[in-house]
Amino acid sequence: MTNTHAPTIHARLRLLREARGLTMKGLADLVGVSWQTVQQWEREEGGTAPKRDRLAAVARALGTTPEILLFGYWAPENAVDNSTPAIPDISHEALSIAKAFDNLKTEKERESVRALLRAFNVM
Repeated sequence: MTNTHAPTIHARLRLLREARGLTMKGLADLVGVSWQTVQQWEREEGGTAPKRDRLAAVARALGTTPEILLFGYWAPENAVDNSTPAIPDISHEALSIAKAFDNLKTEKERESVRALLRAFNVM
């Protein structure tokens, strides 16, 4: 089944970078490129993608796999080992909600959110 609204590699890079709290410069430093290179990778119109020889380093820095960066899904048969978790495509809004949940101060607040999600039958 193909998702026609799946994020591009450019969006996946940005979403994963932001989810890990990295700036463009932070990712660039981890991978050994300039922040302008990261900016090009994330640019939808006229952008580039990491070259094959750099893709594994980018994936490691983002805590994912090259398959997720390239295709948006984890292919276990292509993994180096089976310890890499599956990370599905996730919207920017969903990442924002997850970050907000992590910022809740008390377990009571978190349980209230979980109860609401259970009421909607999504958890």
